[in-house]
Amino acid sequence: MSSFSVSMFGKFCVRRDGETLSDSIPEKAQELFAYLLLHRRAHPREKLATLLWPHGTTQRAKAYLRKALWQLRQSLNSADDAGADAVLCTDGDWVQVPTDADLQVDVTAFENAFEMVQDRTASEMSACQTEGLKRAASLYTGDLLENWYQEWCLTERERLKDMLLRALDRLTRCCEQDGTYDSGIQYGLRALRIDPARERIHRHLMRIRARDGDRIGALRQYERCADVLERELGVAPSTATQCLHERIQEDRFPEAPDTDSAGSAPASSSWGDSGIGELEPPDTSEDPEDPDVQHLREGIERIRQLQSTLAAVQQQIRRDVETVEVVLQQREE
Repeated sequence: MSSFSVSMFGKFCVRRDGETLSDSIPEKAQELFAYLLLHRRAHPREKLATLLWPHGTTQRAKAYLRKALWQLRQSLNSADDAGADAVLCTDGDWVQVPTDADLQVDVTAFENAFEMVQDRTASEMSACQTEGLKRAASLYTGDLLENWYQEWCLTERERLKDMLLRALDRLTRCCEQDGTYDSGIQYGLRALRIDPARERIHRHLMRIRARDGDRIGALRQYERCADVLERELGVAPSTATQCLHERIQEDRFPEAPDTDSAGSAPASSSWGDSGIGELEPPDTSEDPEDPDVQHLREGIERIRQLQSTLAAVQQQIRRDVETVEVVLQQREE
């Protein structure tokens, strides 16, 4: 039994057992096959006929459809194998490419990989799913059926292009999370070549460049974002983008590591280990017999401890607020 593979990203190409058949398939038969591959369900003959041959009578359109089907079968069959029967089902009223046909199609593989993760955020994707999405993005070697301008084709082309942009967006975020910044930048730049005004991608690239230590590159990314939004849409960057720019500009992104947690554990004091830093015990070397002095010193130390604790709490609150802002920003995206 022959095996078939079809490429529809870029130039339409049909292969049987590795041999290219596309040149032997007439133009209208190619269009018919491509439509059936993109819409893997049973189609009424009349609908296909009027879709692909919209001009002229219904009777003539049906005759053209019969001719295209015959040409397609002849091209798919080999001298010793009726290969078309495995990938093309027809009867008196219906035509379809079965969903279980032994047929490798780049668009189908791309769609299947994306559908597995479309409801997941980047942080929810497994390593296996991420690799699958990377392979899917690599299949997209060009827009769907380049140089075809039929209305149904233009609609499908835009749908798949939008799917690619969402896949690249997801991959850029994955790379930011796992620290593969170079790959993340490449995915982001690829998305911007398709849609230069995609602001969310600009933000991803700003964050990645900043995390990678390229603060100047992150600021320049913002300038490119602001320029393209003004030039193409006549708008300024969103509040989320401007806030991120300000944090990078003020060197507050990414956040500095917590030196207390990163360094050695704080020393304990006579007041107990607060986990904040080393506190000096009360000084009782002077007037140890005076209870009032002792009481005052103890009171001062308690106030100092409370002051230190309050400062640490305020610092943690600021960090928590920034974390929540980032999460909300990601949710909004």
